[in-house]
Amino acid sequence: MPPGESQPARGEDIVLKSADGSSFLAYVAHTGRPAASQVIIYPDVRGLHQFYKELALRFAEVGVNALAIDYFGRTARCCR
Repeated sequence: MPPGESQPARGEDIVLKSADGSSFLAYVAHTGRPAASQVIIYPDVRGLHQFYKELALRFAEVGVNALAIDYFGRTARCCR
């Protein structure tokens, strides 16, 4: 890729671990160029669905790094 040309936005599923050792899912989307801003996306009670991953990618496409976290899943998954 030529110097100065940006790469396309990309995203990936990740697992975050809290201070108490609980794990929960998240999705991070990176811009293809240096980003001046970032956003955290908090999904509704239904959790980290594809909609929120696509929303994070849309932010990344316009130059904003995005992280969507499944904070409800941290406790909801313990009892299934």
